Amino acid sequence: MLMKADVRRVEDEEIDLREIGRALLRRWRLIVGTIAVGLALVTLYLLVATPLYTASTSILIDTRGKNIVDAEAVLAGISADSAAIDSQVELIKSPTTALRVADKLHLDRDPDFGGGDEGGSILSSLTGLFASETEAPAPAAAQTQGLSSERAALAQAVLGGLSVQRQGRTYVLSIVYTAKTPEKAARIANAFANEYLIDQLEARFQATKLATDWLNDRLTTLRTSVQAAENAVELYKQQNNLVSAGGEDIYEQQLAQLNQQLVLARAEAAEKKARVESIDLLLQRKDSVEALQSVLRSDVIGQLRTQQSVIAGREAELTTRYGNRHPQVINIRAQRADIDRQINLEINRIVANIRNDYEVAVTREQSLQKSLDELQNGVERNKAAGIRLRELEREANANRALYEAFLGRFKEVSQQESLQAPEARIIAEAAPPGSPSFPNKSLILAIALVGFAGVGVGLAFLMEYLDDSFKTATQVEEYLKLPTLATVPMISPAQLKGDNRPIPVEKFAVHKPLSTYAEAIRALKMEVLLSNIDQPPRVIMVTSAVPGEGKTTLSSNLASFAAHTGMKVLLMDADLRSPALTSRWLGEEAKKHPGLVEFLVGEVSREQVLLKDPGTNLHFLPASHKVQNTAEVLESAKMRDWLRIARDQYDLVIIDSSPVIPVVDSRVLAKDVDSVLLTIEWDETPRELVQTAIKNLGPSTNKIAGVALNKVNVRKMSSYAPYGYGAAYGKYPQYYGKDD
Repeated sequence: MLMKADVRRVEDEEIDLREIGRALLRRWRLIVGTIAVGLALVTLYLLVATPLYTASTSILIDTRGKNIVDAEAVLAGISADSAAIDSQVELIKSPTTALRVADKLHLDRDPDFGGGDEGGSILSSLTGLFASETEAPAPAAAQTQGLSSERAALAQAVLGGLSVQRQGRTYVLSIVYTAKTPEKAARIANAFANEYLIDQLEARFQATKLATDWLNDRLTTLRTSVQAAENAVELYKQQNNLVSAGGEDIYEQQLAQLNQQLVLARAEAAEKKARVESIDLLLQRKDSVEALQSVLRSDVIGQLRTQQSVIAGREAELTTRYGNRHPQVINIRAQRADIDRQINLEINRIVANIRNDYEVAVTREQSLQKSLDELQNGVERNKAAGIRLRELEREANANRALYEAFLGRFKEVSQQESLQAPEARIIAEAAPPGSPSFPNKSLILAIALVGFAGVGVGLAFLMEYLDDSFKTATQVEEYLKLPTLATVPMISPAQLKGDNRPIPVEKFAVHKPLSTYAEAIRALKMEVLLSNIDQPPRVIMVTSAVPGEGKTTLSSNLASFAAHTGMKVLLMDADLRSPALTSRWLGEEAKKHPGLVEFLVGEVSREQVLLKDPGTNLHFLPASHKVQNTAEVLESAKMRDWLRIARDQYDLVIIDSSPVIPVVDSRVLAKDVDSVLLTIEWDETPRELVQTAIKNLGPSTNKIAGVALNKVNVRKMSSYAPYGYGAAYGKYPQYYGKDD
């Protein structure tokens, strides 16, 4: 069968912004509804939320310090790095500081810090969600360890409204406190700043006192150690007759020089030994002369070798010209032998010199080693006494230096103890705020708007992702690899209202020939007939995957419209399980009128069973009711014979068959038809069901002429495919009837 070419799926790796926009427009009700519900909940919360007020005190950390003397090595102040500043922040936020503030302001009597039921309410939980991100967390169990449960709860309640922040990269700390009244917020913020300064003074005073006491104890011990070490040095010198010298011992200097010379002598001897061994190896080779020449690098040997080459060439020339016994040949050979002798003599002379140099180097090395051994004996005699003396001197010097350092620190700390000043100061006290800081209605509403808009968009995309139905012809062609023959619009109840009486839905295309529905049926008829140009199909089975997809209405309108155009058409109801088409055409007479089964078994003639529509000359063959073996009837030889007869006598035979998935009737009937038209309900039938139906048709799959997207909401479809097949139905209404 000559089918339309499958539309190849184009994998577009880029994001289609237009499709995203269309998806959001399709789900705008969901997005708007989500935003409305979210804003309503947030507004309700804002109406019942308790207002909170925030006051701020600024503290400057003065890293320069105010020491009159330099005691920083013992009592270091606050350093300028970020870790030190962060440590001061944590100190202000500590439970100890909170309890001191609570005791000073008697916050344990305040109902806001009494640990009542108020903090556990739903409203308080909601307040915590919208509170400042920098609000201090509750004290950890390790921080409040050692406190009673009442004191720990009080510290936690006081710290609940505290926030300490560093302003940028400066040394200014902002102590921010949030309370239910502006006066209370300012009072507590200032109290935290004051308690921090007092804590600094107390800490420095305690550190100074501890350092002074400890230094005094250490000085007493160190003084005794210095005296004992110096006495030991002087006593040892007297016992060993050692005199202090400013420079290094002379024996050690000579020993170092001899060591250096010995190393050089050993290297020189090793080098000459390697050269002698290399020459011995070359002398054992047959080409020793050539090899030795490259090693010895003698100019004399080079000149002799040059003469040798010239004479060899001359010898070869004379030998060729006069023969081996000619006097000139004999003479030239004698010259060559003399040169060879001279080369050997020169080589022997050079080798002898090299051996002699090696022996001299070995003798020098041995002499240096002997002198070194003799000198080392003298050094060893003075080493033992010198080592012990230096050890005693080092110990005395170390004790003296340590004692002097501790003495200097003791004097500095003693002076520092009388002058203490905090390393921070208040640069801006907190004042009662004029307006509440929470709830920030405009900010919360803006965040809620953006947040719930994001939730709505997310839900919209989730719904789009979960939607598994067919929306456009392109989706059908990409997923099923089948052409879309037509997109058939949905018929609304308002369209079925005629001037005098209701329009039958099974003949709507005939009664409304200028409607978009009739245009779709017209296009469907043309596409079906052109699906096989060489052998246009005559027997066409209309089916669907599941019931309720509108195949019965579609097949009836297709047959009626084709008959209305002058074709000889037979419409046959082969849905023996649920003959809806027969019920529509015959009404109450459907159960009494003979049908397809009676005709096939010969109980009635064709004239008795066939019905004719006077308006369109359409022949209709109804189905039989209460049939037990429907598949066997449709698979019988009489059914095949009847289809052959109908194919010859009619221009077009439209068969309304059963859905494919519930029963096997359509699979049986598909073997004997020319073409299959698969009906899919738009925006309803899942893709997997349609794919299963196509697989169930088995070998008859290749007879599927294409797909008809049925019950299409034209207005809604334009949001999926504004330029796709069928989009013109909604864009150009002037081409269709007024009652469409």
